[in-house]
Amino acid sequence: MALTAYGVWGFIPIYFKWLSSFTPLGILAGRICSACVLLIVLLTCIGKGRVVWQHFGNRFVLSTLLVSAVLLAANWLLFILGVVQNEIRQCSLGYFISPLVTVCLGAILFREPLRTHHWWSLLLAFLGILGEVIRVQSVPWIALGLAVTFAGYAVARQVTTADSLTGLTVEVILMLPLAIAFLCVGTSHHQPLSIRDWYLIAGSGLITAIPLVTYVAAARRITFVTLGFLQYIAPSLQLAVAVWVYGEPFPRERILSFALIGLSVAVFLFGVLFIPNPVPRPNPAKNA
Repeated sequence: MALTAYGVWGFIPIYFKWLSSFTPLGILAGRICSACVLLIVLLTCIGKGRVVWQHFGNRFVLSTLLVSAVLLAANWLLFILGVVQNEIRQCSLGYFISPLVTVCLGAILFREPLRTHHWWSLLLAFLGILGEVIRVQSVPWIALGLAVTFAGYAVARQVTTADSLTGLTVEVILMLPLAIAFLCVGTSHHQPLSIRDWYLIAGSGLITAIPLVTYVAAARRITFVTLGFLQYIAPSLQLAVAVWVYGEPFPRERILSFALIGLSVAVFLFGVLFIPNPVPRPNPAKNA
C-alpha cells in the first residue's frame, strides 16, 4: 500500500503540468470537488455512506479530521504551486525532508524505538539535506512547508479512529465549501477551457484518492519509522521527472547530497531486511 501511494505521488507532477490552463487555486478547488464526488459515490456503492455521517457526530474524530483536512489542503496547494512555478525539484526536496520529520515525530509522540541503523540513516539523510540547503543559500519555503504539513497530516491520521476511506471522505467534505466558493467567485483558470481540461480536472479526484487511501491504510499498519523511510521513493521519482522530463537543471554539486540520501535509504533497508528485531526480555514481576 505504501509503495502504491509513493509511486503515484512520484509521477503526479506530470498530471498537474497538464492542467496549466487552471490557476493553482483553481486546480486545488477542482481537485477537492472531483475527489469528493468520487469518494461519496464509492462509499455509497460499498455501503459505507452511513459511517461518514457517524464521524460527523463524533466530536473527537471530527476535530482530528478537521486538523488533518487543513494540513492536507495546505500540502496540496504548496505542491501545486511548486509544480506550476517549475520548482518540482523543491517539491522533491520537501518530500526528502518529510521522512526525517515523520521519523522524529514517531519516536517522540508514539515512542517508536530507533535502533542503530535508524540513527545512521537519519544522520546520512540530514547531511544530504543540509548540503542541499547550503547549496541553494536560501530558505526553501515550499520544501519546508511540504515537509511539515505532510508529517503533521500523518500524525493527525494516526491518532484518529476513522479508517482510511471514510476519513478521507470527511476531510474533502470539510474542504468542499471553500472550494465551491472559490469556483463561484474566484478566477479558476487562465484561458478558456477545453473538453480535455474538464476531463483532466475530473480525473484529478481519482489520482488524489488512490494514493491517499493506500497511504493512510499503510500508516495504520506499519511503524512511522518504516513509513518515513519508504517515503524517499516519491521524491526520488519527482526529481527524475523534474530533470529528465521537464529539463530542470541538476548541477553536479547536487549529486553528493542525493548520494547521501540514497545511502541513507540503503542503510535503512539493510537494517529492515537483515537485522532481526530484538526479542523483548520477559518481566519476572509480571509473570509472578
